[in-house]
Amino acid sequence: MSLIDDFRKDPRQAAVLMLVLTAAAAAAYIFLVLSPQASRISRTFSDIKKKDLDIKKAEALIGRTAMMRKMIEDYDNKVASYEKILPAEHGLSGLLEDLSSMAKESNMRIVGIVPVPGSQGGAGKGKVYDEIPIAVSATCGYHELGGFLERLDDYERLIKVADIQIASGRSGPGRNDVELLLLTYVLTVER
Repeated sequence: MSLIDDFRKDPRQAAVLMLVLTAAAAAAYIFLVLSPQASRISRTFSDIKKKDLDIKKAEALIGRTAMMRKMIEDYDNKVASYEKILPAEHGLSGLLEDLSSMAKESNMRIVGIVPVPGSQGGAGKGKVYDEIPIAVSATCGYHELGGFLERLDDYERLIKVADIQIASGRSGPGRNDVELLLLTYVLTVER
């Protein structure tokens, strides 16, 4: 007698065997097919959450781009204005021309505007700027001198009046011989 004949005689035994085989097939399907799929789906959801977080961070940075560009523009403008106050080059020709123009606007007669020779030494260790003295000789009245000093004060470049000597002028009443020692500064370190 075969196994099939036994199941034909006892249908309950066949039903139990079918139930056991179905349960075994279901368990195999769950462990071999569904479990790896569920694990893959879980990893995919985790990756999606990470990507979503990265996207939100990128969107936040993109949203701040305009603000950052504005900050960079503001800093560039500050650097440009500081470079006018304390320029990096030693070229004094533009400054000397500006001093001459300021003197003319103040009705001063310039006798001479020259950098003091031999005083433009190196910056020295640790210094970030050089001090450059400029001697100005002129003939003017007190009001004209005041106007010139006011223009110096409003000038975009940093200039300090180190010394003023006034003597009564030989060119007429109300005119004085004026000797000014001005100090200007130049940046010695590269940015």
